[in-house]
Amino acid sequence: LHVHPGKLPEFRGSTTIYYSILAGKTICATLIQMDSGIDTGPTIFAQEFEVPSSLVDVDYVFDPILRTEVLIAYLEQSTTDSTFKNLGCSEAISGSHPIFFIIHPVLKHLAIKKQRGGW
Repeated sequence: LHVHPGKLPEFRGSTTIYYSILAGKTICATLIQMDSGIDTGPTIFAQEFEVPSSLVDVDYVFDPILRTEVLIAYLEQSTTDSTFKNLGCSEAISGSHPIFFIIHPVLKHLAIKKQRGGW
């Protein structure tokens, strides 16, 4: 499962919160079952949010909160009615190349500090 911070299929890809704001739309987060495409899996649940005030850090505060709220809302709904489906999990993708994810900003800072000899 993946909570995407955008209304799918309209806002696929990265930084969709900002594109939603620029388009004058409400912000939406969509829970999907991941597949091999980018934000193309089946939609399971979605929820809309108001645009945050300018005092809220979108990347480090608002985005994680809306993703969490969508996942919690889905799980609460799915435990009170019969729509819950056990989606299951497939085995991890194997291959000869490692998979890299976007590094957490704190880890990135520590790596740069170590690289520069400030450790």
